[in-house]
Amino acid sequence: MAVTKRNGSWFLYFRPFKDKKVGLKLLNVSKKSAANEIETLILLACRSGNYDGLDSVTREACTRMFINQGWELPPGLC
Repeated sequence: MAVTKRNGSWFLYFRPFKDKKVGLKLLNVSKKSAANEIETLILLACRSGNYDGLDSVTREACTRMFINQGWELPPGLC
C-alpha cells in the first residue's frame, strides 16, 4: 500500500481485495494525511463489505475505482 504524489496529485496504489493491485488518483485532496485516511477508509469498506459509512469524497473515489476496474458496484455504494 502506498500513497504517492505525482504531478501535484495524490495517488493510491493498494490491494483492496488482497489480490489485484489497483491505482487510484484522488481528486481534490491536498494533504498526504487526507490521502492516507481515504486509503484506510476504502480498504476497511472493501474488506468488510460495508460502504454506508463513507463520506462523499471517499465514496466518490471508491465508486470511480469500481467503475475503472470494470467491477460491479456493491449495493451500499450505488
